[in-house]
Amino acid sequence: MFRNTTVRLALTNTISVYTAALMLAITMSISAAESGRYGARKKYTEEMVV
Repeated sequence: MFRNTTVRLALTNTISVYTAALMLAITMSISAAESGRYGARKKYTEEMVV
């Protein structure tokens, strides 16, 4: 299957896959933090109105 793969190509593919996974994890964590902050802000403002 990977007979013609060189070491350089294998390392490049591995680094690019790990980089893509890291970017996805960073994006998801930022999104989760923003949504959590939005929920906390909404709850705080609803409680303060009463």
